[in-house]
Amino acid sequence: MALRRCYPAPCRTFGSNVKIEITADTYFYGDAGVICEPTSGTATVAKAPLVVCEVLSERTRAYDIVEKRAAYRTLPSLRAYVIAHTRTRRVECDTRDAGGGWQTTVFDDGAVALGCDGVTLDEVYAQTTIRSG
Repeated sequence: MALRRCYPAPCRTFGSNVKIEITADTYFYGDAGVICEPTSGTATVAKAPLVVCEVLSERTRAYDIVEKRAAYRTLPSLRAYVIAHTRTRRVECDTRDAGGGWQTTVFDDGAVALGCDGVTLDEVYAQTTIRSG
């Protein structure tokens, strides 16, 4: 998986079974992510994710792009929010710059910036189904 290569130990990747804490009473589930804080191997809550990835679905598309994006950007630990579209080969990557601001880069060809070199759209979409329409 590209995330493991980009963020080796002591960081660890997590899947959609881990809740991401936004506030003490607000949680979201992402599709994948990276956490570098010390946690047990069985932790089910990520309080300080470094990267969160979403694969858009028709049902949650607007919510992921608008509400979740805004909420994730409030997390001080977050460095990247990655959205993989399923209607087309397109990845949006929101990254936090040194001043704390956010930049969005759209990738529709070639390499994708996930924190390391050499991650391609082919690798991102190897396990993602693109739906027409």
